[in-house]
Amino acid sequence: MVTVEDPELLPCSFQFHNFHDQVGEVRLQCQIMKMDQSLYLWVGDYNDRSMKDLALAFAMDKKPAVSTKIMGPIADEISCNVASRLAKKTGKPVYVSFNVNVDNLTLPNVEKRIHEEFKKHPELLAF
Repeated sequence: MVTVEDPELLPCSFQFHNFHDQVGEVRLQCQIMKMDQSLYLWVGDYNDRSMKDLALAFAMDKKPAVSTKIMGPIADEISCNVASRLAKKTGKPVYVSFNVNVDNLTLPNVEKRIHEEFKKHPELLAF
């Protein structure tokens, strides 16, 4: 008779952080998931928590980060740009899902608010 041992359960290494704020006319909802060696940032409208966009960026030594669009309109480069900047800063792969319709005047304020949250919680970018 074969004896089956219970598997060893390991602690979860994921860290989760959520925040929301009003940025101009946009009611912003953000979710950050720090994984073992990567980061995921979801940005959306508080009333529409869909995921219609996803980009991935990798940092390269002393070179600009390389990003690609996994899902969503290719012409919308916001998620790729945000992912590239975060990948360069962390040196790790970064996934960004940017699901907010913003104009060129509101976008810098949304990015500023996300940056403020990372400054308040530096452990999210520490690997």
